[in-house]
Amino acid sequence: MRNVLAHVSQHRKLELAEAFRSILSQSTADEARARAVVVIEQHSKSCPKAMEILAAGLEDVLSFYAFPSAHSRKLWSPNPIEHLNGTLRKRTNVVGIFPNRASAIRLISMVLIEQTEDWITERPYMSEESMQLAVRNASGYAVGA
Repeated sequence: MRNVLAHVSQHRKLELAEAFRSILSQSTADEARARAVVVIEQHSKSCPKAMEILAAGLEDVLSFYAFPSAHSRKLWSPNPIEHLNGTLRKRTNVVGIFPNRASAIRLISMVLIEQTEDWITERPYMSEESMQLAVRNASGYAVGA
């Protein structure tokens, strides 16, 4: 969405953001593609570069539809990755300057291990059952592609 909106005038950004969200809110990938065609047709004259970027990246954007619906909320937002990056930034900023590369890798590895343990034991990011379903769907998706 950021790439598309970067090529839209300021007074049209809210309108285009809403149109983009309407694409992603569809229940199936086919419905989302159909909605995207409508959005691209509606805005191609006023925002040609933005619609070109949307059309070029549409399949990448819609790839989350290949996963089970239980994963949709998790895949919809990059918040978990952004949170992890923020945690890494906070922990490395405390150290400031690392004496060598190995010490930086050791600290970052420990933060990642802590996060993995947290996701496994306390707050599972995705359940084991839903991951099995995702693997089965992804296998079928790769074969059908």
